[in-house]
Amino acid sequence: MDGDGVEYIFYADPGGVAPIGNINRPETWTNDEDFQEPEYIRAGSDWVDEPIDLGSAEYGPGSKQWVSVRKKTSVEGDTPAWQAYSPPALWSGVGVDGVVNGYTISSNNATMLVTTDPTGKVSSFTDSNTYEVFHNGARVEYTSDPSQSSTHFMLSVGTISRSDGGVTTGITAAPASGGRIVVTLSNVPNLDNVSISVPVVIHLPDETTRNSKITVAGLAASEGGYAVSLYVSSSVVKTDYYE
Repeated sequence: MDGDGVEYIFYADPGGVAPIGNINRPETWTNDEDFQEPEYIRAGSDWVDEPIDLGSAEYGPGSKQWVSVRKKTSVEGDTPAWQAYSPPALWSGVGVDGVVNGYTISSNNATMLVTTDPTGKVSSFTDSNTYEVFHNGARVEYTSDPSQSSTHFMLSVGTISRSDGGVTTGITAAPASGGRIVVTLSNVPNLDNVSISVPVVIHLPDETTRNSKITVAGLAASEGGYAVSLYVSSSVVKTDYYE
């Protein structure tokens, strides 16, 4: 997952509790004796070097994962040195399982890869995530036609936002055939360490709704650019995915 002059570390909690205390807050490790060593992680912390599989038996529904990033840079010709880790940012999660009025909803938990240029700009990116709906075990098909909404499910997208509060020009998301939400980034600047949130509403035939969220997380620029991942909830049921 690491790139040239960039290192990621990951933290997961089965209950979705964010990392607390200095031992699990990487941005406080800068003065540690071995901080300049490659792949440094403070001993005794719960951070690891690679993304964690939230679908494993140890985690599962309700669990969440965070990412922290550090970069090696030089100032005025000095020897390149590792800078402080970024504050933990939400990277991925698994929705809470359950059944409401006989409906269960899942997503394909797709990993979408996007590459930035050295300035943090994404020139062109398109990918999609698919939602599936079942009622009492039977598949409910997707439609974009409101006249079929009593027998099919529909999708809509809320207001897209950036974690830095910046403008979202060039970022779009829209429903598509097969129950997909297609996410597109076109000439979007200044995404260095910024996450993008795409709220998704699933409209069910019984006229109720469920909420989900697609997140592009961990974006950061480095020499040559590198790939990061986009995750969504793997199931969406009783409540919003992120409460």
